[in-house]
Amino acid sequence: MKKILITGANRVAGANLAAVLASQFQVTATSPTKTTIAGCQNLTCQLDETLAAQHLLATVEPDVVIHCGAIAEGAWNTENATAAEKLIVHNLCRAADNLGCRFVLVSGDQVYRGPWMFHAESSDCLATSSQAKTTFQCEKQVLGLEDALVLRTHILGWSPNDDGFVESALARLEDGEEFGFAHFATPISATRFADIVVQAIEQELTGTYNVGGAERCSEFGVAAALATEFELPHPIAMDADTPAETTMRSNELRSRLFVTLPTLREIVTELFEEQEERTAAFAGIRKLSAAA
Repeated sequence: MKKILITGANRVAGANLAAVLASQFQVTATSPTKTTIAGCQNLTCQLDETLAAQHLLATVEPDVVIHCGAIAEGAWNTENATAAEKLIVHNLCRAADNLGCRFVLVSGDQVYRGPWMFHAESSDCLATSSQAKTTFQCEKQVLGLEDALVLRTHILGWSPNDDGFVESALARLEDGEEFGFAHFATPISATRFADIVVQAIEQELTGTYNVGGAERCSEFGVAAALATEFELPHPIAMDADTPAETTMRSNELRSRLFVTLPTLREIVTELFEEQEERTAAFAGIRKLSAAA
């Protein structure tokens, strides 16, 4: 059985990837804080320490490393990737290169900017924010490896710490808060993304690919879809800011893997149906968070 090492299991992308891939591979999930993803070997590791990254890979001996760091969170997330993230990627790249295993970087749509819609991987409309610059630098390090893969995405999924965009949106809907509709993205569900990652690994894809959903939507649009699916009050729209576009075109991925991309309705239906399953898979993390 292929051995997969997933870093960043305390985040939406990493936790959901680990939960889905655990049924198909021998998965080791790591995080800077103690985590418990069902079906995985769970390790705590500070990967900004060079020797820690080397020791981790030498111990696990993975066939594939999938890194889900701060840049995997997507453009709607307010967290900024810092120099620490570049160091983590650098350390993992060196360790993966020494071991000779494949490296997959889960990146984000914050690299793109408007006014154009549906950016291709070769788009010239690139962002200049600090978050985007950090993302580009991380991608460049990874693409310097042989057979490396970078997946730019915008994931919607349940958070292991109960503090992701979906949980926040549901809480805001219950509180009657406003949602913006001037920043458009092409989100994809965490589970559908995980399925695509499996296919990408099996087909040994290399290079950079966009992995977005089938629809262009704003935060308000996602909130409205969640409100309908979870039977919550309809969202209130806030005044529009300057329009932002981080929407992606995923034609290259579709042509290589022959995949269909989910609509927004399919994404929120999937979130509703898998809520209990993910809560159970992440129960160990949530208990630790509640006790902290």
